[in-house]
Amino acid sequence: MKQLFVLVLMLLTLSAGGAVAQQPNGGGVVDQIRSGDVLRVMIYRETELSGNFQVPPDGVIVFGMIGSLKVTGMTGAELRLKLVELYAKYLVNYTVQVDLLHKITIAGAVKTPSVYTLDATNTIRDAVALAGGVMPNGRLDRIELRRDGAVVEVLIADRTIADSPIRSGDQIYVPERSYVSRNGSTLIAALTGVLGIIVTLLVK
Repeated sequence: MKQLFVLVLMLLTLSAGGAVAQQPNGGGVVDQIRSGDVLRVMIYRETELSGNFQVPPDGVIVFGMIGSLKVTGMTGAELRLKLVELYAKYLVNYTVQVDLLHKITIAGAVKTPSVYTLDATNTIRDAVALAGGVMPNGRLDRIELRRDGAVVEVLIADRTIADSPIRSGDQIYVPERSYVSRNGSTLIAALTGVLGIIVTLLVK
C-alpha cells in the first residue's frame, strides 16, 4: 500500500522542475553585421544602386559604382556613414538608408516554424510571435535559444532575456510540454478513481 501511494505521488509531480535560465551569449554587445545577415540599402533616387544584399561568408559585398566593401564587423550606422562617404564621389543630393536584417530559424511547437529574415530591432519574444505564437502543446514558460554553439533556456517571463534583440543565425526552439503536463487533469481524475476503488476494496 505504501509503495502505491509513493508511485501516485511521483506521477503527480513528474512535470515539476526545470533549469535556471542564463543570459544568452553576447547580451548587451553592439549589433554588428555578421555573415548571413541581409542589408537593405536604399539610396534616394538611385534604384539601381538600392536593394537587398546578403552578407557572404567572407563579409565582402560589391556595391554599384564603389565596388567591393568588407562590411562584417561594422554596425548598420557605421556602414551607412561609409556609403555616404564613398558615394559622395559620384552622386549629389542623395541620402543613404541601411537596415540590418537577421536570418533566424524558429522551430518546435509554434504555428509556423520556418526560417525568417527579421529586422534587427526584433526581440526573441517578437520572433516567437511572428511565427504564429506557441501552440497549445508547447511550453509557455520557456523556450530554447541556440546561439554560437550554445543552448540557453529563456524564461518567457524574464523581460531582460526574452526582450533582448535577435542575432543572425539564432535558432529558437519551443519544446513541447510533457505528457503529464498536457494531460495532468485527466491523469489526476483517473488516479483518483483508482484510489477510490482501492480504498473501497480495502474497507470491505
